[in-house]
Amino acid sequence: MVDYKDYAKLGDSIVNFVVSAVCYLRTGQLKSIRVTNRILKEIYLKYKDTLPPKPKGVDRATFIEALFAKIWIEGVLSIEDMIKIGYKGSGDEFNVKQVLSKILEESVGARGYPSSSKASALSGSDRGLPVVNIPVFSKIFSLVAKRKR
Repeated sequence: MVDYKDYAKLGDSIVNFVVSAVCYLRTGQLKSIRVTNRILKEIYLKYKDTLPPKPKGVDRATFIEALFAKIWIEGVLSIEDMIKIGYKGSGDEFNVKQVLSKILEESVGARGYPSSSKASALSGSDRGLPVVNIPVFSKIFSLVAKRKR
């Protein structure tokens, strides 16, 4: 049985890191962004019909955080992929909801989690991305994750 709270702890870090990285790429400002439960709940409500069923007793925000962890753990998308998708989906102005929405749209299939192919999310050119060593972000994230263990 999945312990959503354990997945959500990791998912919280993933969501906050990805959003902070996209913010940096869009604005050039280094910020540590904490995505609020209110925003996560709004994301859940927007996509609840395409997400897997939320178990009773699991908070909507916890469920979304757990889903992001599951997307990463199961290899549907890497952290780097999430950053690229979030960057492309954020438009000219940085918007947390747009970033997370785009990642969910690309990783969650029409009938629920997970999408059968992440290739569609990453197809085409990465033109428009600033020249930044995105794997460095992933390396930093993995080091931080190891310290928390």
